[in-house]
Amino acid sequence: MVMIGDQQCGAIGSKTSEGKWYTVECLKPITGDFVKVKTTRDDYLHMSGIEVYGQRKVKAQTPKGGSKFEVKSAGFTQGNFATISINDNQVFTTEAKKDGGRGFNVVALEPRTHNVIFKGAFDTYGDNDASANLHQELKELPEGTIFIIGVKDEGSTRLGKHLKKWLKEMGSKEIDTLGFREAYACIGIVGQNAFGEKKGPG
Repeated sequence: MVMIGDQQCGAIGSKTSEGKWYTVECLKPITGDFVKVKTTRDDYLHMSGIEVYGQRKVKAQTPKGGSKFEVKSAGFTQGNFATISINDNQVFTTEAKKDGGRGFNVVALEPRTHNVIFKGAFDTYGDNDASANLHQELKELPEGTIFIIGVKDEGSTRLGKHLKKWLKEMGSKEIDTLGFREAYACIGIVGQNAFGEKKGPG
C-alpha cells in the first residue's frame, strides 16, 4: 500500500512484475511530508524510484470589469471569414490574409486573466495532419482554459474522429453533422461542462 504521511492513499491491486511502473491515484487530496510504500506480503520489496504528482483544478473566472468573447464564422458562400475577439479587440482573424486561415481557427485563454495563451489556424480541408495537430494542442490545455473556435471556408473534409470526440466530450452536439463549407463557431471551458456552439449554411 502507499501512504502519504500517516494517511493511506491507495494500493496496487494486482501482483507486481519486475521492471514495470505502477500508478496509484489518491481518491481525495492528501497533504503530507513523505511517501511510504508498504508490502502486505511476507516478501522483499524492490523499487527503482517513486514519482509524486500533485493535482490542481482551476475554474475559469471573470476578471474585474468582465470579459466579452465573440467569434464569427462564415462559410465560403456567406463571407468566407472567421474572427475571434476579446473585449471588442480582434485577437485572431482571417480577414485581409492576416493570422488565420482556412479551416479551424482557434484561440485559448488563461482562465484567470483571459490573456491569450495559444492561437493557431488548422486547415482541416487541405492538410491531412491538421486535425491531429489541433487535437494534440487542445487535449494538452489545462482544466479551466477557455477555448474559442471559428471555421473559415471549409473545415469538415479532413476533420478527424479524435478531434470530434474531444469536442463532444467538451459538450458539442453539432460537430458530427458539420457539413461541407458550413460555418461553425464554439466557445467552451476545458473540463467544466461549459460549452456553446452554432453552425449554419455556408
